[in-house]
Amino acid sequence: MIRHVVMWVFPDESAGRSRDDDVARAVELLRALPAAIPGIRSFEPGVDQLGGERQAHLVLVSDFDDWDALETYQQHPAHLEVVAFFREVGTSRLAVDYEVNDS
Repeated sequence: MIRHVVMWVFPDESAGRSRDDDVARAVELLRALPAAIPGIRSFEPGVDQLGGERQAHLVLVSDFDDWDALETYQQHPAHLEVVAFFREVGTSRLAVDYEVNDS
């Protein structure tokens, strides 16, 4: 199993929208992906609740069957639409992908 963890930091505002509005829209877009893309075992977006200066605003923890399933997800048109939204908003992003022993 492959775990894919992504954290985003959003600007205060983007295109006249607040950070909170953009984060809410991002969560909505992310939650639609498991129904559209095969190979996703689990998919959990989470919004930061502490709001500290060193906090990311949004995280995604997701699990995939294997590396091929992660690649399928990353290249899927539905995922690419979400990526376009994050780029439009101007988020910064960090990710970690690693193999999990599920025994």
